[in-house]
Amino acid sequence: MTRTREEVHATVLRLLAAHGPAAVTHARVVEESSVSRATLYRHWPDRTALLVDAIGPERPHFDGGEPTGDLRTDLRNLLRAGAKAMEETDTMPWLLALSVQAVDDPHFRVAMERIADVHDTPLTPFYRRALADGSIRPDTDLVVFQSMCFGTMFSLRFLWQRELADDLVDTVVDAILTGIQAD
Repeated sequence: MTRTREEVHATVLRLLAAHGPAAVTHARVVEESSVSRATLYRHWPDRTALLVDAIGPERPHFDGGEPTGDLRTDLRNLLRAGAKAMEETDTMPWLLALSVQAVDDPHFRVAMERIADVHDTPLTPFYRRALADGSIRPDTDLVVFQSMCFGTMFSLRFLWQRELADDLVDTVVDAILTGIQAD
């Protein structure tokens, strides 16, 4: 099964890179791999399963290091590490393409929801610590917080085509903290 999984993942990622999410179908995966249709459907019963299983492990992974206890420093370290990971991966354009498809197609919407739900981000424990110690306002929502962080970085990099240099990341951190930091 390991070899089959690796081949299916490689095929799905190749299709994504060459043709976008709409090209990921069971027929195309069977056509472009040596995996049989029966095997493919047995392990990946729908397109959502194919996408989630292949893309999930490919998401950027990053570590901001050990927390210092200083809110600004810790968030800065996390977002600098996230910016570096964003620059070093090919996954971000796939996620963008998948999210665009998800607007109109429920299969892609479910895939995006599962990809987002399955993976706890490095921001989650940071958020929980800051909320527990009163560093951020108690009405700060986790999803909104993560969107402020990742969404800002993502739009700067891919929509505005800006290099995510440390000084830009620091500016983003200061703007985010202005909105959520406890008085």
